[in-house]
Amino acid sequence: MSVSNQALPGGYPVINKKTTLDQLLLMARTADKYPLQPPDITGPAVSNPAVAYCAHAYISAIQKAAKESKNSWEAKTLAMTAFREAMPPLTGPRNIRDFVACVGYGMLIGAIHLNVGTKLLYAAQVAYITNRPQSRFTKKLNTKVEQSGTQEAILEHTNSTLNQT
Repeated sequence: MSVSNQALPGGYPVINKKTTLDQLLLMARTADKYPLQPPDITGPAVSNPAVAYCAHAYISAIQKAAKESKNSWEAKTLAMTAFREAMPPLTGPRNIRDFVACVGYGMLIGAIHLNVGTKLLYAAQVAYITNRPQSRFTKKLNTKVEQSGTQEAILEHTNSTLNQT
């Protein structure tokens, strides 16, 4: 059998290119026997309101799928989508920190696949870099350029800064 005994986050088995259709169908049938259980949210991670909001969306989606008699694969997919949709937007320093916390917690409970989580964390890094305040050097440079309106000011300021060091 080409299905590994190891499991991916969320309890999914590792499937490779040698996995047959019969093996996939067997896994889908056995998935219905084991209903998806919501994660334990009593840990310190959910003391962050954004993480608690995402976890609540995840658990609510699992419970809703159970009421609608969805199989565990459908329930997991719906719950993962609900978790991601509940995450804060990447605007402002606080939201970026909350976004990172949600991604980390989502990866921990299996609501976000590891390969997707790394991409989301990279997006948060880019958002943080674009949102951080200007350095003193950049502020001085922008002020001189605005005052003089020439590129000579840029060169003069850069040379004076380099000569000071």
